[in-house]
Amino acid sequence: MQQSGVKLDVAHILRKHIGEYKMSHRLSYEQSKAVSAILDCRTPALGGVVKICFECKNWEFHYKA
Repeated sequence: MQQSGVKLDVAHILRKHIGEYKMSHRLSYEQSKAVSAILDCRTPALGGVVKICFECKNWEFHYKA
């Protein structure tokens, strides 16, 4: 199988298709919670952490998973 160079993850696929899927399928409570958790992962919804290098003053922000 040839790769297109586009990096996809489960959250990306869910964001694109979950609305249409839910129009014809009912999610259980557990499934709904799992979908919400996946969609919130590594987003502002869960907050984040700033990592600072005190030697070079460089910093990086990482969303929580």
